[in-house]
Amino acid sequence: MALQQVDNPKFLDTVSNLPQWSLLFRSIFSGGLAGVLAGVLFLGIGSRLAMRFVALLNPEANGTLTDAEQIVGAFTFEGTVELVIFGGVFGGIFAGAVWVMVKDRLPERFCLRVPLAGVIATLVGSFALIDADNFDFSVFGSVGLNVAMFMMLVGLTGSATAYGNRVLQRRLPSSAGAGVLYASLVGFGALLALPMIVSFFFVAGAAVQEPPRMAVIAGTT
Repeated sequence: MALQQVDNPKFLDTVSNLPQWSLLFRSIFSGGLAGVLAGVLFLGIGSRLAMRFVALLNPEANGTLTDAEQIVGAFTFEGTVELVIFGGVFGGIFAGAVWVMVKDRLPERFCLRVPLAGVIATLVGSFALIDADNFDFSVFGSVGLNVAMFMMLVGLTGSATAYGNRVLQRRLPSSAGAGVLYASLVGFGALLALPMIVSFFFVAGAAVQEPPRMAVIAGTT
């Protein structure tokens, strides 16, 4: 696995002496953690604010039910936590997984990697998370505006993941012992999150009617 270049000679000297398995799990963990943090910020909190913005622009819709059976205009703590966890954390894990798979194929120049990560996230993540045919988009103002707003949040998640990964790569401990911890955390995260992600996105049900087409948008409360 190619080492990710960072502007820190001491870091390069340290990681060059680490076993490949330690570097591998360190890289996966940093990418996954960056994705989760970016997901919570943009897919979770950002989506919540965007939904509130849409509701304020359409006051006549207050009190109606969304496709997710949420009450428009009811800014609830439970709804926010649910969105942050399922939209932010699990969406962030998805973003981190995509980033880990593509990052070594992107240009090393940071000014190119960040915007390209946003483009890739928009192309991949928007298809995974946004369904333009969802009833909510047509009810709350312009469909194009609403879809574009959430696509922007997906793109920002990708760019923030790339940026966060760079920061974490320069700050996470680098040692064989830390590599064991990273491997354990990556394994735990996979066991915890992947079954739910697969079930949520690919198994027919409330969110997905025709797998493997992925389509979900949370309520606009």
